[in-house]
Amino acid sequence: MTEQQLPATTDFAAFLAGNRPATIAELSTELHDLVARIQDAGEAGSITLTVKIKPDPDLGVLLVTDEIRVRAPQRPRGALLAHVDPSGNLTTDDPNAFAMFRDHAVNPRTGEVR
Repeated sequence: MTEQQLPATTDFAAFLAGNRPATIAELSTELHDLVARIQDAGEAGSITLTVKIKPDPDLGVLLVTDEIRVRAPQRPRGALLAHVDPSGNLTTDDPNAFAMFRDHAVNPRTGEVR
């Protein structure tokens, strides 16, 4: 059985690289950033390249545009331990704990009690 010859077609990657080099550069940067985010979060991500081609009847040409969408996992974020005060507001001070420093000013940089 002989192999059927396929018609000559435009090489997609070559077309994009030759005509939309900024897109290739952006995809490369986004891929690098996405890999770092995936390694950081330990979850999956994706990059989607959409190429749109539409006719321009006035000019008799085709308009080629592209769009890059990145779905990156969120980096893990630490949690804040918070309490609810008697007024229903969040606070980092335990309202039930001993109020040793409640009436004193504390320097947040040094921890010094004034």
